[in-house]
Amino acid sequence: MPAPPRARAAAFTLIEIMVVLLVIAVTLGVVGLNLARDDRDRVRDEADRLALALTAARDDSILQGRILAVQFQPDGYQFVYIDPEGKWSPMTNDDSFTPRRLPEGMTLTVEIEGSPATERESGLVFDPTGPLPKLTLTLRLGDARWLTQTVTGSRLRSINPEAARGG
Repeated sequence: MPAPPRARAAAFTLIEIMVVLLVIAVTLGVVGLNLARDDRDRVRDEADRLALALTAARDDSILQGRILAVQFQPDGYQFVYIDPEGKWSPMTNDDSFTPRRLPEGMTLTVEIEGSPATERESGLVFDPTGPLPKLTLTLRLGDARWLTQTVTGSRLRSINPEAARGG
C-alpha cells in the first residue's frame, strides 16, 4: 500500500511575510506624512476657522437682529451677547460660538481700523445694521504667520501675509 500524501503545512513563506511588512511600512509612511503638518498649515487652518466663525457671528447678528461681540485674547477668543439683564455674557449654548483656545504656542494679535488693539479692550461688536470695521487679525506660531482680514465692509477672509503685502 502506498504511503498517504503528506499534507502541506499551513505556514507563510518568508517572501509572503516580507511583502506584508512592506505594505504595512509603506502605509504607515504615507499616513505619517499626512499627519506631519507644519506650523504654516496649522496657522492657516486656524485663520480659516476664525474667518468662518466671525462671518457666522456677523450673519447671526443680522438674521437674529441682535448685537453680538467677540472678545480676543492672545491665546483665543470668545463670542458674547447681551443677556436679559443687559450684561455681556459668553455664548455657551451654540457650538458655533463656543470659546476657542488657540493651539499651544499660537498667538493672536488684533488691529482695528489700522491701530493695534490693547489686550484689555480687544474686541469687535457685530451690529445687525452696520458693516464691519477694517480688521486685521494675525495668527503666529513659530515663524509661521497668517492673517484674517476684512476685505469689504461685510466679508472676511484668511490670507497669506505675503499675498496681503503684494496686493
